[in-house]
Parts: sequence; structure tokens; C-alpha cells
Amino acid sequence: MMKRSRGGWPRSLDGKNKPRSNLFSRPVLIGVALAILFMLASSLSVQDEIAEGTHYTEMVCQGHWPDYKEISPDCSQ
Repeated sequence: MMKRSRGGWPRSLDGKNKPRSNLFSRPVLIGVALAILFMLASSLSVQDEIAEGTHYTEMVCQGHWPDYKEISPDCSQ
């Protein structure tokens, strides 16, 4: 059974400190979660840019939109 010592760290009943693993501490887990969310958001942003470019090319090539970005898409495909 564990009890709290004066410093707030858990101690066993025999008075010896038990080692704590910091590998999965809260700040590390929060950092990993934020990194994963950032990578996911970046990936979705790139995919959106690619889809937007494809849509723009299709609309210009079909004559629905003028080439207002002046990129002269290749409509021979």
C-alpha cells in the first residue's frame, strides 16, 4: 500500500521510495498527442490544396471558369 510522504511523492509503507517511470508522464503524452494532431492537420491541408488545384483545372478546361489565376492549365488530357 502506498502513502504520501511530506513532499507529496508516493512512498511504500516500509519507507522506501519506489521508482516512477517518466516515459508516459502527462506532459510527454500531451506533447505526442499535439504532434500527431499537427501532422494530421498538415496532411489534410496538403490534400485539400491538391483537390482544389484539380477542381480549378477541370472547371477552367470545361469553360465554366475563366483562368483568373493565370496558370494556363494543360487541357489536352
